[in-house]
Amino acid sequence: MQITTNTLNNITYIQPIGNLLSETDLQEATKVVSALVDEGHNLLVFDLSQVDYFNSNGLNWLISSLTKSRRFDGDTALMNIPEQLEKLLIMTKLHHIFHTVENTHAAEQHFNKA
Repeated sequence: MQITTNTLNNITYIQPIGNLLSETDLQEATKVVSALVDEGHNLLVFDLSQVDYFNSNGLNWLISSLTKSRRFDGDTALMNIPEQLEKLLIMTKLHHIFHTVENTHAAEQHFNKA
């Protein structure tokens, strides 16, 4: 798994590429997110358009990232959610916790009114 990041208007977009399955890969991904938040990037949007497969490890990574950003007075949103993940979020009732946005403009609107 690879991760790309891009910050635009104080919002950091994180795009994992590949599978969100391996604990080893996700430990590295957790370090990336932690470093970003520690540097003051506490408004996060996960663009999941390039995620092929997802399991509970990937879900735990998203929850951990959400918790970390909120602990630093920020928030996390999800964008381009694959159908498999959307169903999982609904089944686990986590769709009430994660805000979803359609695009970068919607992300800016969401975080600016918060």
